[in-house]
Amino acid sequence: MIQVSRNYEEKRNYVRVKVSTPLLFTLNKSSERYEGLCRDLSGAGILIETTKKLKIGDHLHVTIPATQSNQTPFSAVAEVVRIDPMNDRHIYQAGTVIKKVIK
Repeated sequence: MIQVSRNYEEKRNYVRVKVSTPLLFTLNKSSERYEGLCRDLSGAGILIETTKKLKIGDHLHVTIPATQSNQTPFSAVAEVVRIDPMNDRHIYQAGTVIKKVIK
């Protein structure tokens, strides 16, 4: 058993998992699809890195494709609550809150 020592008290209701996996999303019920990377994921939200400039309040239909045949894709509706430009590279990180998980 591996134990992880933390020098801080976790204040989040959900554990945030750092990842770097491709995702697809549509914006505000549009049919146009955009690509991005999921940088972290929790039960409450997704941090998305993308070249698409989003706005706070945008609603996204996000899909993280399955990477193995025994997995199911993850699909959710999320609302953009934070936008951070990344080092002038025309890449943005969008903090989102998951509004609904789609099964």
